[in-house]
Amino acid sequence: MKNNTIYLEVTREKNSLKIGIRKKPDFSLEPSIDPYEIKEVSMETIGMVEKYCVETVDFLNKEEKKGRDHSGISKRLKQMGDMLCDELLTSDIKEKLTNTDAEYLILRIDDRMVHIPWELIRLDHEFLCQRFNMGRLVKTRQKITESDHQTMSVPLNMWILANPSRDLPSADLEADRILQVTDAVNLQDGTMVNASLDSSDIMLDGIKSKIKNSDFVHFAGHADYSPHNSVQSGWKLADSTFTAYDIDKMAGSSKMPVLVFSNACQSARTEEWHPENDSFGMANAFLRAGVKYYIGSFWEIMDTPSSLFACEFYSHFFSGKTIGESVRQARLMLIEEYGHAFIGWTSYLLYGDPRFRCCDRRKTENEDKKQVKLESTVQDVIRTRSSSDTTTSQRLLSSQSNPKWISVFLLITVLASAVILGYTYMTKDFELKNAKFKIMTTDKEKQRNDKLIDSINKTFSTPHKTPSDNLNPARFLTIAIVHDPFQPKAGIVSSEIKNEIKDKYPNIKFVERQELNTLLEEANLALALPSEDKLQLNILHSKLILKLKVDKSDVEVRLLDTGNMENIFHAAGNLENGKKMPRNIFEKLLKTLESRS
Repeated sequence: MKNNTIYLEVTREKNSLKIGIRKKPDFSLEPSIDPYEIKEVSMETIGMVEKYCVETVDFLNKEEKKGRDHSGISKRLKQMGDMLCDELLTSDIKEKLTNTDAEYLILRIDDRMVHIPWELIRLDHEFLCQRFNMGRLVKTRQKITESDHQTMSVPLNMWILANPSRDLPSADLEADRILQVTDAVNLQDGTMVNASLDSSDIMLDGIKSKIKNSDFVHFAGHADYSPHNSVQSGWKLADSTFTAYDIDKMAGSSKMPVLVFSNACQSARTEEWHPENDSFGMANAFLRAGVKYYIGSFWEIMDTPSSLFACEFYSHFFSGKTIGESVRQARLMLIEEYGHAFIGWTSYLLYGDPRFRCCDRRKTENEDKKQVKLESTVQDVIRTRSSSDTTTSQRLLSSQSNPKWISVFLLITVLASAVILGYTYMTKDFELKNAKFKIMTTDKEKQRNDKLIDSINKTFSTPHKTPSDNLNPARFLTIAIVHDPFQPKAGIVSSEIKNEIKDKYPNIKFVERQELNTLLEEANLALALPSEDKLQLNILHSKLILKLKVDKSDVEVRLLDTGNMENIFHAAGNLENGKKMPRNIFEKLLKTLESRS
């Protein structure tokens, strides 16, 4: 049996640290005797390691806020990883970690060593969390709640709390991205994930109620961390904070979620856990209260990369991969997107067994249902036909006694199952990739909007200019093109239409109104600002609206006059070469515009 999991065990006893490594084949019983090597580490060395880690985390937080060059930050992080490797690992442990073929590395640590970033030990120019699917299991002296977890059944209840402080718009975008991922999953599997969203209107009692009734909880927003009063660390709301102390009071009152993903700065940072009544930060509080899996960050995280990390994680997790592999794949995606010098991917850590899959129970239930349905159907057929069709019954008995026929039947069944499973996998994979494409498209649209806003600000800051006498505004015709922003072909055809019309009628101006949410969000922000700070925009009025619909190789064009709401043009046809507007539609459209330009 493949040895797929390796354990790194860390125990602090009196004035020394014992650390060892062991292997355990998956699904095997615990051995009667389990020897492993240890390394004695003095208290002076432990103190030095702790101090250097704190200084490094503080340095990373400050530099991330300043937006400095990532090369210097990455260098400091590598230095810490090398130091942890040299001071905490024996040569034998290093060799075993280097040579193992295990995919999963489980950290078994005690509560006095949780504040050390073990995931960032750097071995052979690679961080442990970069190579392995990792998770933490903690032995603690604290009082914990023996809570029954939510019974997971389809649909899985997921609650998203996004931007409750109302000062982090990127968190709203992150919530939309996650909902796109769950929608893509549900398209394939039916309603597998029942996701709901809340933001600024929710109060403390509402948060507690939502948490208790959810399988998974995702938080996207700001978090406070206080090293000197960690029980007051928590999620920032509009007018208060949901703290670790609030979670402590929830413990034991009801079932808790299986997973909490706190996508906020320093949401997994902690000090040493002492055997006291209060918790040490959000991670400690949720785990003590009965949450089985917790994902958070060590230090400051940037808005867009953190949102992409969350979306990538859920794409893998809801497709059936383990929680540890999903976290690791999200790390690798950020490396690919931003490069190795970017350190955002190193900030995340997972508490819990990394081999957990959210789909295991779902698959078991579905298989049981299918089996029960199949058996009852077969029994009904045999019972009905045995009383009225003796010939059919004899053929059934004859086929059961023919081994060759059974072999052929089994072979056909296996091949058919393989085809169905392959098709299902490819379909789901396409839906998830399509959701990711939508996310990347949204990011590009946001960058485009930022540039437009900068241009508008520059225009407002310059003295107002009167239009030149040789320009007659009445001669300019404005057309708004409306199409689905997530249909690549529609975007191509839209650009072709604009270029063709501009060449013949340069006085026609175009705007695209496919993203109404962008305008609504900006209007909402303007209303929330003090009156003297409001930026009032004169949105260009469109005389005509051109509706463009592209479905595979079919295209439909409508032209609407906004003055009298009259539909002045309508045509449909097939795209030439699968992507070009038919010439006859172009000619008719240009002729319609001739009298109006």
